[in-house]
Amino acid sequence: MIDSITNKRVITEIQAHAKGVSHYLPDTEVLIDIGGQDSKVIILGQNGTFTDFKMNDKCAAGTGKFLEIAATRLGIPLADFGKVSSQYTKELEISSMCAVFAESEIISLIAKKESKENIGYGVHKSIGTRVANMAKSMASDKVVAFSGGGALNPLLISIVEEELDRKISVPKNPQFTGAIGAALLGIK
Repeated sequence: MIDSITNKRVITEIQAHAKGVSHYLPDTEVLIDIGGQDSKVIILGQNGTFTDFKMNDKCAAGTGKFLEIAATRLGIPLADFGKVSSQYTKELEISSMCAVFAESEIISLIAKKESKENIGYGVHKSIGTRVANMAKSMASDKVVAFSGGGALNPLLISIVEEELDRKISVPKNPQFTGAIGAALLGIK
């Protein structure tokens, strides 16, 4: 696509993610990407193109930013959040679709003396279930990959795998998949 004002080629985020994941995992048919500001499910075409996508960009509750907010609220370093949360002993539900209300739920659970591990698992389960539900209609019987910063979290990966009832591939350095794809598209 050419920008009508600058007359320069425009590479969309969706194009970049599709190209990046196909570079590392060429058999991928569906990409789940959980980034800081949105989550998306992308159906890949041939040669790193895409044919369709869904995006959750209306609220942070299904994004990496919400994981960061929750980890901070619980006093757990983000890099350790999945590992700590996987030590849960009780499944708690974080049901709000809005990050502000979900954070209020977390504060309420802290006040009720629920453990950080149990609350953290509830946060992971909420995000993993939300993104898996977004992917279910698009990913049936397809090869699925997971990218973005969320793909650095093994607990989140396992929840999405469980929800989709399939193994999910993760490219090397998944947080850079979109940047790699943009660079590859830019050299053409």
